[in-house]
Amino acid sequence: MNARRWGAVTALALSGLASTAGSADARAAYGPEIAAATGPSAEWTVERDPFADLWFHGLAVVGFDGFGAIPLYDPGYGWAAAAHRATLGGPTPLEQTRGRILASFAADPSYEVLHFVPLYLAGMPEGAALDMLQRLGAENGDHARGGSAGSHLHHFGSALAAALPSHHHREVVREFATLLAPERRVLDRFELAEIDLGAIRDAWSELASGVYGSFLAEEQLTDGRIIVTPALGMEGRYLDAGSGRVVAIGATSDADPRAVAGAILRELCYPVVRRVVAPYERRTGDRERLSTVSHHVATRCGARLLTAHAPHFLPAYQARFGSSATDAGFLSVPGIGPNTATLMREMDRALTRELDLDGDESRDSPWLVRR
Repeated sequence: MNARRWGAVTALALSGLASTAGSADARAAYGPEIAAATGPSAEWTVERDPFADLWFHGLAVVGFDGFGAIPLYDPGYGWAAAAHRATLGGPTPLEQTRGRILASFAADPSYEVLHFVPLYLAGMPEGAALDMLQRLGAENGDHARGGSAGSHLHHFGSALAAALPSHHHREVVREFATLLAPERRVLDRFELAEIDLGAIRDAWSELASGVYGSFLAEEQLTDGRIIVTPALGMEGRYLDAGSGRVVAIGATSDADPRAVAGAILRELCYPVVRRVVAPYERRTGDRERLSTVSHHVATRCGARLLTAHAPHFLPAYQARFGSSATDAGFLSVPGIGPNTATLMREMDRALTRELDLDGDESRDSPWLVRR
């Protein structure tokens, strides 16, 4: 899921803010701990982020999937977390209030910006991030206490408060952040959240070398941070706010490292996907269709790259993403409407050109976007 896509989820990206991965102001605001966590990177790093784990865990437990037909969180994660909580002595405050919180989130698309909050705060200590969000919009508009005026954190807090403009919006977010703290004891003993990070790093390193190194260099995607977190499902998150890139990818204790590495590649396809889908975006105002198309084009992009250059990764990738990762499935994806096959063939031709793959380019395509 790309933060530069359509609708309310673009609110922070359009503000021009960078992620904390590239912000000296943000590092200085919280001292040595965050400075070490968010130091400059010359390559893609693969890591866990406790705040991202907790935040996405909370949204999955609440059941906030956002708009569109593609679940933003692993459908089985919330159920597994509930069963795990039962072994720890009963429901947490978040579980007890989840119906009310979900009703608030679902009633207003402004809350969709919450799906990206951990990407803007990547590397921030969990307690500091929760403290900032618990103070959102409070105390005479000081939206990011702890960040000096003009700092990244101050701008982020102000932009988030602007994306959630009413007192009720901010009150809901403050309550959600407060309810998250007791969930830490659930996560700390949740076996599903134990991830073999070393195996994922090895798989990504193998995939990102060679031809993929050239692809990433061509797209100017040579560095950033990759957050591996258990609550996300097929749809990850990708943020490029100018001075820092962050990818968040779902994986659990039983995840196939090659599937996760392929999912990272899929998220890094989104700049290409945006160019491919842009002409179609101008022709339709149907936000859900645009979301569905971009999801499947991103999946196809990953599949095309793997087929051409790393076919031994393809079976695990197809097992993760299902039929749209296959030729026949891509031409008949549901939720797009009439003439699906024609549209997706045109999208595939545009992908062929953008990815510099061999294919049928003999016919002009109304969707083709040349660089």
